[in-house]
Amino acid sequence: MSEKIEISFDDFKKPEKITIDLPDLIKTGRDTKLKVARLTSRGDRKLSMQYESGLTFPTGIDSGFRMKSSIQLADRFMNRILFNDSFVVLTSATGKVYFVDTESGLISRNLNFEGEVFEKTGVVIENSFYINPVVSIFCIKGDIEKRESATQIYSVTSGYFIWTDLNAIGRNIFFIEYNPQNGIANLVALDSDNGRIICKNEFQTNSSDISDICSFGNMLIFIAGSEILCWSVEQLKFLNLPDLPEVSGDSIIAAGSNQIFIYSANDMIYGSFMPLHFKTTGISRRLINSIGVIGNYFVISKSDGWEIINDAGRVIYRHDDNDVNILQAMNVHIICLSIKNKLVMYNTNNFNEAEGIVLKSDNSDTIPEIISAAMSDTFIFALTKDGTFALITNDKLNINV
Repeated sequence: MSEKIEISFDDFKKPEKITIDLPDLIKTGRDTKLKVARLTSRGDRKLSMQYESGLTFPTGIDSGFRMKSSIQLADRFMNRILFNDSFVVLTSATGKVYFVDTESGLISRNLNFEGEVFEKTGVVIENSFYINPVVSIFCIKGDIEKRESATQIYSVTSGYFIWTDLNAIGRNIFFIEYNPQNGIANLVALDSDNGRIICKNEFQTNSSDISDICSFGNMLIFIAGSEILCWSVEQLKFLNLPDLPEVSGDSIIAAGSNQIFIYSANDMIYGSFMPLHFKTTGISRRLINSIGVIGNYFVISKSDGWEIINDAGRVIYRHDDNDVNILQAMNVHIICLSIKNKLVMYNTNNFNEAEGIVLKSDNSDTIPEIISAAMSDTFIFALTKDGTFALITNDKLNINV
């Protein structure tokens, strides 16, 4: 189901057109294809919500978004969508892995990891999927028709659990494992080719609130309880940095190509360039649920709408809403936010233009909640917690009679 959304801008000035300077990545145009390095073409290393996608917002009243296909999976999902050139991979809370064809949106194959639970999101390196149930990491490549295509490359020590999504720099995988009984955690660096442990750096934390790892420059940055921890990729060790902002377990990190932002415990948003030295942006907001970064702008979604702000702290656009808005994905042309079971696409060249797609469930008793969206050069993929998966394209033709 697709619908045009009319938004009143009576209380706001007309939003300015945003020009995002990414000269090495993209040129405007409907058929643009990004030239990106294969190793970084799939995954959100910087927690930025940005996808290296050339998909554009449909132009003119005769075109729009449409749902090309939709499938219902009788399963539960807790993590985000992964995809490569051929398949979307969905990993469920019941230990199933679904391979969805990226062109048709139909199930090609599913594997059953009996007894496993997939809570966190894996990573894609050179078209190979690395997925992580709570106590191990599997690599899936080659012939997906066989269960043997999944090779276990890592298993935690007894008492530990994989506590974060996987991240990657080059061919190396990074994640945090945590033992909730003794409060000891390890930042683990793993060679994706053979599962060799490159290093395992221990740290103590009094809180199980550990954020996902954000890649920024030559550092990995994450939050553990009330601390910001910074780890050097080159030195393979933690760094002691001064003047870090106050944080808590629900703080949020996101980075762009040259700037990183942290939503802190006192509702302030701090930013920093390299070398790392956080300063307040002057922006204070309550009830932020997500931050995305694209170019010199950052997007925040909240319990009552969303905003886009430049790196000088100026609000470029604000949309107020009675419902919770959650930022799910974006590229230089489109910003995707979810409102319960509706995915709303905004045109970054004109925020007056927005279009929504509603994902329906076979269960009429509940409204499904969108948990993840992702963007390729051709499609937007969307998934709800109860297993509705949709393939959305921008080639709808509206015929006016």
